[in-house]
Amino acid sequence: MTTPAIEVSHLYKAFVAAGTSQAKLALDDVSLTVAPGEFCTIVGPSGCGKSTILNMLAGLSRPTMGEIRHEGRLVTAVNTANHKVTFDHGPIPAIKWPAMTMEFAVAPSVDLAKLKTGDKVNFTLSGSGGTYTVQ
Repeated sequence: MTTPAIEVSHLYKAFVAAGTSQAKLALDDVSLTVAPGEFCTIVGPSGCGKSTILNMLAGLSRPTMGEIRHEGRLVTAVNTANHKVTFDHGPIPAIKWPAMTMEFAVAPSVDLAKLKTGDKVNFTLSGSGGTYTVQ
């Protein structure tokens, strides 16, 4: 039997609002398996937990209960040996920017584990029309 590329087992994630003791259950017993080479899409309405799952798959957040394995190894933090970042957004009509996805390897010297929400990162992408600096 082949080791799954991604294996999510009985995943739960609860968030507690600051200053309260009430927990909001974002994920409730989620399990899935993605085979090597298989394409997987997570879809659902706003607030259903898509980003929560992706943050945990990336090691940016830990589950309240359950476990995530990548190629058989337990995901407990960002894997600094194999950086890959994907940006995906829909079209932005106001500036006539089409929908696009960029995926690229991150230099090993960049420590993604130290980045926080809202941090600005400068990077250069090589494209068919030249080199573009994005901030």
